[in-house]
Amino acid sequence: MYFSALLVSLLAAVAVHGYPTGAPSTVCKSMMPGHGVPPQSNPSPYDIILEKSKLQGGQSMEVTIKGKNGVTFRGYFIQARTEATGDKPVGEFSVSDSIGKLVNCGEGKKNAVSHSDPSDKKEATVTWLAPKDLEGKEVFFYVTIVKVFDTFWVKEKSTPLFTN
Repeated sequence: MYFSALLVSLLAAVAVHGYPTGAPSTVCKSMMPGHGVPPQSNPSPYDIILEKSKLQGGQSMEVTIKGKNGVTFRGYFIQARTEATGDKPVGEFSVSDSIGKLVNCGEGKKNAVSHSDPSDKKEATVTWLAPKDLEGKEVFFYVTIVKVFDTFWVKEKSTPLFTN
């Protein structure tokens, strides 16, 4: 009986385990952290800032997550998606090792980016490279932001980026 209780406790601890070194590829579709609590439903205190509002295929731009009024966050997970691709991310990210790590979602490579450490951040900036054949589509950046372990927002949507 004692062994069963211990095993259940250990499995429960794993199920609500956060990812201090960034999100794994298993969260690519849902973008939901495995924290064992529901996401916030109130408005996010973070901005998703796009360097440009229009971009041609093959060009790159910066995407920044920034807390309003200096609000900090500990974790993030970012993907670019179009309506045509649904929950499949498009493009490729690059990021400094000090603020993030690249994640391969599905058959793609470097098509998502996550935090690389759980320290408080006021902002994080990553670079996104549009696919060369991406034309005439609206791209949205979806961001999951973790303020602290049990306070997070899932799939926050940026303003549209227009491709031409």
